[in-house]
Amino acid sequence: MSDRRIHKAARRADLDALRRELAKGVSPNASGQYGRTPLHCVCRRAGNTKARVACVPMLLQAGADVNAPDADQYIPLHFAARQSNAIVVAALLEAGADVNRGDAYGQTPLHLVWHSIEVGSALLLLRHGAAVNAQDDSGRTPLSNASYIDSESRRRLVPILLRAGAALPAHTTNAYLQKVIAAGGFGRYERNHLDALAATFAPHFSHLPPEIVRLVVEYAFHAGYY
Repeated sequence: MSDRRIHKAARRADLDALRRELAKGVSPNASGQYGRTPLHCVCRRAGNTKARVACVPMLLQAGADVNAPDADQYIPLHFAARQSNAIVVAALLEAGADVNRGDAYGQTPLHLVWHSIEVGSALLLLRHGAAVNAQDDSGRTPLSNASYIDSESRRRLVPILLRAGAALPAHTTNAYLQKVIAAGGFGRYERNHLDALAATFAPHFSHLPPEIVRLVVEYAFHAGYY
C-alpha cells in the first residue's frame, strides 16, 4: 500500500497539512507503505524539532494507536528509540507504548538505542521498565549491540546498561568490558575507579574532608564510565 497525504505530512512534520488531513476525517491509523501509520512516519525521522515533537500529541489525541506494528513489527517507539528522539520517546511511553515490544527479529526499543550518540532515550526506556537483559531471536542483548563495535555512542551507552543490571558476557573483545570483568563486576569496577580518582585528587584539596573530595570526584568524573 502506498503512502497517503497524511503519511507525507507526518514524515515532513508538516503540522498544518497533518491537521487538515485529520480534520477531513482521515484515520490517524491509516496504513501506508510497509504498513506504517502516520505515527511511525513521524518517529522514523531524526531530530527533536518543535514541529516533529508537536505532531506526536496531535496524532495521539486523534486516536493514533501507539502500539500499532508495521510490516517489520516495529511500533513507533522502535523508531523513536533508534533515532534517540528523547522527547518523542517520553511522549510515546506516557501514552502507553510497550517498552519491551519485540520487532520481527525480537529486538526491543532498548536494543536499538546504540544507533545514536544521545543516551537520553536509553535512560527513559530503563526508567519505564525496559528489560536490560532482553534477548532477540539471535540471543543478543542491548549490551551485546552496544559493545559489539567501539564508537563514541556505544562507549557512552555501555556503562548505563551495566549500571541498570546488564549481565556481563562470558567472553568479549571490548577493552572496557574486559576491565569490568577483571574487577569482578561493574559495581566493584566503579568503586575501584572512584578510589583511584579520589586518591589522585585528594592532595590538591587537602582543606576538604576526604568524603567530600570523593563526592566531588564522583560527580565530576563519572567514575566507572571509562
